[in-house]
Amino acid sequence: MQVIDTLPSMMNALRMVWIISRHYNRDDRMVPLLERVAWELAERVYRVITFRTLFEYHLLLLLHHHHHHRGRVAGVTKYFDP
Repeated sequence: MQVIDTLPSMMNALRMVWIISRHYNRDDRMVPLLERVAWELAERVYRVITFRTLFEYHLLLLLHHHHHHRGRVAGVTKYFDP
């Protein structure tokens, strides 16, 4: 499961914590929790996403959406191959 798939349900769960919890129902207590969640999301993105994967994904989108230019774009992928 990807992070993007879990974000909506996670945000709903955090909202429920904010509404129901006796401890986290105040902004000064909820903000640190949200900061920790944001930090973990940033760490996950840092571990998973590299410049190589960003460029490969971008090139795959180009290939998918502009298949009539396949020859020109496919030559660029050689730059990223080991």
